Amino acid sequence: MNDELTVRTKELAGLNDDLRNILESIEMAVIVIDSRMRITLYNGVGQRLLQLNSMTHGMPTIESLEILFGCENLVGPVQQVRKTQLSITIKKEKQGRHYDLTLYPCRSLASEEVTGVVLTIKDITEQFLAEQQIRLSASVFDAANEAIVIADENNRIISVNPAFTEITGYSKSEVLGKGPKILNSGKQTKSFYRNLWHTLEESGCWKGEIWSKRKNGEIYPEWLSISALKEAGGGVSKYVGIFSDIVQSLKAQQLIHQQANFDALTQLPNRNLFYDRLQQAITKAQREQKLFGLMFIDLDGFKDINDALGHSLGDRVLQEVAARMAHIFRESDTFARFGGDEFTVLVPNLESETDMIAPTEKILEAIQIPIQADDHELNITASVGITIYPNDGREAETLLKNADNAMYSAKAEGRNAYRFFTQEMHEKAQRQHRIVNEIKNAVKFERFIVYYQPVVDLQSQRLCGAEALIRWQHPVRGFISPDEFIPVAESLNLIGQIGEFVLAKACDFIAGLNNELGVDLSIAVNFSSLQFVNSSCVDKWLDMINQSGVGTSNFVVEITESLMMSHKEHYVQQLQKLRSQGIKIALDDFGTGFSSLSYLKKLPVDIIKIDRTFIRDILVDSSDASLVESILDIANNFRLEVIAEGVEDEGQAEFLKARSCGYAQGYYYSKPLPEDEFKQFAVGKRFCDKIK
Repeated sequence: MNDELTVRTKELAGLNDDLRNILESIEMAVIVIDSRMRITLYNGVGQRLLQLNSMTHGMPTIESLEILFGCENLVGPVQQVRKTQLSITIKKEKQGRHYDLTLYPCRSLASEEVTGVVLTIKDITEQFLAEQQIRLSASVFDAANEAIVIADENNRIISVNPAFTEITGYSKSEVLGKGPKILNSGKQTKSFYRNLWHTLEESGCWKGEIWSKRKNGEIYPEWLSISALKEAGGGVSKYVGIFSDIVQSLKAQQLIHQQANFDALTQLPNRNLFYDRLQQAITKAQREQKLFGLMFIDLDGFKDINDALGHSLGDRVLQEVAARMAHIFRESDTFARFGGDEFTVLVPNLESETDMIAPTEKILEAIQIPIQADDHELNITASVGITIYPNDGREAETLLKNADNAMYSAKAEGRNAYRFFTQEMHEKAQRQHRIVNEIKNAVKFERFIVYYQPVVDLQSQRLCGAEALIRWQHPVRGFISPDEFIPVAESLNLIGQIGEFVLAKACDFIAGLNNELGVDLSIAVNFSSLQFVNSSCVDKWLDMINQSGVGTSNFVVEITESLMMSHKEHYVQQLQKLRSQGIKIALDDFGTGFSSLSYLKKLPVDIIKIDRTFIRDILVDSSDASLVESILDIANNFRLEVIAEGVEDEGQAEFLKARSCGYAQGYYYSKPLPEDEFKQFAVGKRFCDKIK
């Protein structure tokens, strides 16, 4: 019996060793729990997991497992397994790592009775993270706005995402197993695809713009990126294509390009694009030793049409004129709207300067054909300036400036004409540039002076007022005519400062003279249409007039027919405001421009001034005499006062007096005088009442 017991003991020890070896070979923690809820056995992985060492005394308890894995009641699942003989798996997370805790019933070999529970604990962190990554990738795949298509090594589609269906119109089932050729638009050549595949094989990826076809046959542009996924051995396992519909993006780019380079009204190249083409033409002509021509075109009288009939109709005129000119030029020419009513033309590859004459004459002929707009028949002409590269300049700015100067020369010489740039024009432009700088300095340092031309009552031959006239006595160049510097001042937006200078000087002088001599002279001041742009100026002028002491009843605002012709509501309201304060409105140079009886009826006018060109020959030219008589009759019918300008001899004065003209000014009475001389003139005359 002892020998048998020894043998059995050895066999049992061997079995225990085998069991221990088996337990230690298992890569998960194994913990045995007996029927009394005691831990009786665990392997090395379990020892490490339970953080046991040789210094730890006693077996761990089931309560320690509950604490270790955050299980509120591990005993319950253990008892459940013992009763049901079923395994239970519990998933737990501890400090960022994930575990599966699985309970298995431990049965007696003899009776199959559950005598305990075996607990296995497996670290599934890597598996959990991998699954999480797969779920994330799947979410990204399904939620991506870009279409994603995956093909196998034979370029057969094995998967697509919802965005693919949305963009192409093809469902997943319709494309699985097929090649991407189903999307081929036919717009790319075979060489394009050869280069694509060559790049893909060499670098493993290809990116670019490509045209594809939707299920409904619509062809659209897309941005496509293809990547080749390779196996460890180097062979391709998958192809991944990602693409997006760029129709809207291309439209936006085209819109930005259109807005940046083309005029919205005429659809012609704008100034920006013209500059670019001009620079290219200079580079090409310099390299090839060629000539090219540049035209600067400005419409004559367009501002008057714009002011009189409105900007909407003016825009239609510009569109019509642009369309007419566009038919004249070759495809190689660049015809652009430079701004406003200005156009430029670049004509390359000239044999000689005379090649510019034919197209220019065609332009002038095309433009002057009457334009029918609403109920108006409009007659438009143009002035054209021409420069030649390299004769007139080698830089873009120089060529444009010289063409502009030539255009102004054509305009000054009668309009509806063209002029080539010459050295004389260049010198004139330099003189004008000097005037610009000198005007700025004259305004800054108040170098202008005011002269006064007497206005006389024709019936009594008494002095009744004066017209204030600006003068510029240049310290070096001497007297400079207002006709020369006023237009420049207007273009520089300095006319407002000059006008207020004249207004202040004239009011102070007349107020002081009236007070000193005890008289009641009126003062007339000329106003440019540009001074009325700022509506707040009227209040400022009224303050200046009242503060000077001259009084609004002694003040006359002189305006030109161009302002009256525009008769925009904005201007009319300001004139009415001046008139409501007792100021009189005089229409200067009557008869020289766009005179209309409707203006006299609708607009606030008190006085008309007959231009000197009609007075000059009234004694020798019956037409002028009849015209003056007609103007006087019109004024009488409209109850307007009349001042005749440019009266130079007694015969003219008597002619006007006999026909009941109210007032006159001119060299017969006096030239414009500085303050001291005007005062002497006033003292030497008898006075009459101011203009009624």
